[in-house]
Amino acid sequence: MLVGKEFLSSKTLKEIGDNTSNYLLQMFKAQGCTLTATNKEGMMDNTQNKIVCTGLSTLGWEKYTAYYCKLDPLLRAPYTPYPHRVYITSDVIDVDTFERSEFYNEFLKPLSIRSHLFICLGSPGNFVGTLTLIRDTRSQWFSSADKSLALLLEPYLTAAFEKAQLIEQNLGQEFVINSLLEKVPGKGIVVLDPSFRPVHRNLNSEAILSMFYRPGESRETLPPCLVRAFQSRTSETAKDVSSFEAVPPGASRKVRVTVRRASGTAGKPYVLLFFELEHDVLFLSRQLKQYDLTVREVEIVSCVCRGMRNSDIAERLYISEHTVANHMSHIFEKLRINSRTGLLRLVLEPGL
Repeated sequence: MLVGKEFLSSKTLKEIGDNTSNYLLQMFKAQGCTLTATNKEGMMDNTQNKIVCTGLSTLGWEKYTAYYCKLDPLLRAPYTPYPHRVYITSDVIDVDTFERSEFYNEFLKPLSIRSHLFICLGSPGNFVGTLTLIRDTRSQWFSSADKSLALLLEPYLTAAFEKAQLIEQNLGQEFVINSLLEKVPGKGIVVLDPSFRPVHRNLNSEAILSMFYRPGESRETLPPCLVRAFQSRTSETAKDVSSFEAVPPGASRKVRVTVRRASGTAGKPYVLLFFELEHDVLFLSRQLKQYDLTVREVEIVSCVCRGMRNSDIAERLYISEHTVANHMSHIFEKLRINSRTGLLRLVLEPGL
């Protein structure tokens, strides 16, 4: 099914709409189509969340959504008797009755619309969208052969629609996150949704958080010890900006946690956690003396402990990123480690 694969390659709902217009109209010898997402209640009312509409004028669509949708037998009919989520006009109402109906004579006939093929995208109880193909009064009614072809395409259309929705939701989430984090200096950053679940972590935060997890604890949520520290300061953390200090299990140095509350799209609340290791150069020089680091290398270690990236370090120390990378390579070699996480663990471990 080349057309089905073409739909699966779609990354946005708009691309699905374009493919619907480009392929399905010709495949089904249709003169128009409408593709919509379900409304907030998951109902297939076909009156909102329109993605594409061809073969129907703007005025015709407005009349339909304002009044004639209430007369549409395809929408008023129950869906459960129709297996496979695909049906044609004659499945719902016999042709003679349909052509005598107010819906046909007052709305469809003046627009030269005669027959429908209706595809429910999703599964019973979890419909995500509808696709309706239409033929004009000069064409034959949609047949059982058309219905069989639609049944073959339906799984591809549903999968493509659901995938595109997820991609667009994630892109929207990324937009919110990027907006929230704009101009924030390089630190360990975690964004929590209203349910206190992490929806974003930067690389610096992964390195710092790894020191708080105990064996067997899930990495999908915040470390339990941090959650307890956060919850024990409910009155403080309820403020727009607050902070507290936490000590990783088995470590001697504290990590400063700053809590900032912000709103995303539609006022949806988010909580931002900023993690910062406060180590001055003098302290690090004593801690890492046995490794014979140069003064510059200790400065760079200090920057890494503050959650800074190579580009941030280069800007702070007025050197190139290439020079920073070389220093990092030498530091890893001297400390016998191979990652920033290993460096942070080494600095925090007691007894150095």
